[in-house]
Amino acid sequence: MGFWSKVDRGLDRRSSVFEDATSMKILMEKANKVFRHRPRPEDFVDVGGYSKEEISKDVAYVEKVKKRFGRQEEKVKQMSELFEALVVERADRGWLGNIEAVPTSEFDDIVNGVDLVLRPLDTEEGVPPEYAGLSIDVTLSSDTSILKKKIERSWDDLKKNKLSQVKYHEDDLYQGRLDVPRYAIAIDHADLERLMRLWLGGERQRDNLDNDPFRYQIIIQIMFQLKKGLEYLRSNRQAPTELLERYEKSYEFVQSIAESSGYSDLAQDELDNILKSDSVRRVYKIVEQLR
Repeated sequence: MGFWSKVDRGLDRRSSVFEDATSMKILMEKANKVFRHRPRPEDFVDVGGYSKEEISKDVAYVEKVKKRFGRQEEKVKQMSELFEALVVERADRGWLGNIEAVPTSEFDDIVNGVDLVLRPLDTEEGVPPEYAGLSIDVTLSSDTSILKKKIERSWDDLKKNKLSQVKYHEDDLYQGRLDVPRYAIAIDHADLERLMRLWLGGERQRDNLDNDPFRYQIIIQIMFQLKKGLEYLRSNRQAPTELLERYEKSYEFVQSIAESSGYSDLAQDELDNILKSDSVRRVYKIVEQLR
């Protein structure tokens, strides 16, 4: 039995970290620390292209939507945000290679379906960086309808010759609107549970967390969707040249993530195990059905 199989079997015999108040308190403190620099629409009042009225309307809309969340929606959103925070923190340690993961505003999370923005760290001075948006789907059952909707949303945008918008983006290079290719990332409960337990372990589990193979699942899931988009654009003579060029740049960006993260150096048996994971197989099946 492989190491991670033993870990997962061990987890099955313990209560979930998401049902333990002490564990959740620690995890939420970690997440809040990561999100303390999350963009807020109110901070864009003095940025060109935004009005106070527009910002106030967006803030009010987010609060309205949040009040309508049911108990299950709140639970899934909380779990999703914990995973997003983990990705942001681990990205700073090279989890996905030489990139930075930037949280989006609550508005962009709820309205535009973009939870994180990836940006390369080795951008040349004066050259606009390539950005990619991630939409996180935490799967608590075999129902893949929400994941399917997220992938189809990006596909519909592509067929309309559009990228996905991030309205309130802020990093150390840029503050303003972004248009990004958006990729859905699925993670099932067992993988999320394992990652959260490792995160709770602090320094004792740091190396295990740094080397957890789920980071390669993220890269593979992005690559499935990106390659499908490129195939469509290359076969569609009416596709705008600038959109095709943007996707080709995005492909180069994801390739650089694969190389700098160690994905390209995986042995075949390691890659095979990752490809057999439930999350990767779900994404692959949905992407292959896109027309």
